[in-house]
Amino acid sequence: MKKYELVIENPTDAFILDKEKNKIIALCNTKRPDLRFNELKNLIEKANKNTKQLFQLGDIAYMIDEDYRFFESEVCSIELKNGKYYYNTHDCDFEDKDIGDWVFESEMYRELHLEAMM
Repeated sequence: MKKYELVIENPTDAFILDKEKNKIIALCNTKRPDLRFNELKNLIEKANKNTKQLFQLGDIAYMIDEDYRFFESEVCSIELKNGKYYYNTHDCDFEDKDIGDWVFESEMYRELHLEAMM
């Protein structure tokens, strides 16, 4: 999923949307309709290709197992391969795409995810 999206409302107005947080992060407005929204769109696509390391060594990852039980584990190693981060804990391994699915950055995010599923 792309994190950022350029939404062009009309030739003089646009905004940048953070799709993960569902928030507008920048408004773009011009009096001239020749503003280079295409260049801005290209920059956003480059930003979408860059992945961010969400966990550091020693961070606690909050997880849900197949039976919807909670558990936590400390991140003990991190690898970057082909533009993706792979995290290793004492209990299990996970990658970027698992974050927000069954691995979370905090207890609150994990609980909100479960509430949204019900």
